[in-house]
Amino acid sequence: AVPLSSAGEGDSTGRVYRLHVLSNGLTALLVSDPTAETAGAAMVVGSGSEQDPRDRGGLAHLLEHMLFQGSEKYPSATEYKTFLSGCGGSGNAATSDEDTRYYFTVSPESLEAVLDRWSQFFIAPTLNQTSIVSSIEAVNNEFL
Repeated sequence: AVPLSSAGEGDSTGRVYRLHVLSNGLTALLVSDPTAETAGAAMVVGSGSEQDPRDRGGLAHLLEHMLFQGSEKYPSATEYKTFLSGCGGSGNAATSDEDTRYYFTVSPESLEAVLDRWSQFFIAPTLNQTSIVSSIEAVNNEFL
């Protein structure tokens, strides 16, 4: 196990790890690897399908899909995917029983711009009605 501190510590691979607790209580682990060819981010939200209301099965999975459909800062439903792809990156999400995971990888020089768009999913998602129908269809198609 790598010891973690807010000051950052390295390991035998040259990676530096930093653990931060943000003012909103979110814990962030930052890993810097000077030899890496890609950069990325991941977030695990401690809510999954087991937390769905009994009469609303699939709600966590639907929210996972809806978060990709735009934010106040980037309202276009295709903005994130188009920008990420244009930077040579990829990303996805997955909902399990216990949690939902969001992640992406991209070239290091594009990290800041992609991270800005990606973080807006969690800061100010639009959750617009136009995208709900297509998101419900996408979720349903994953189970057919």
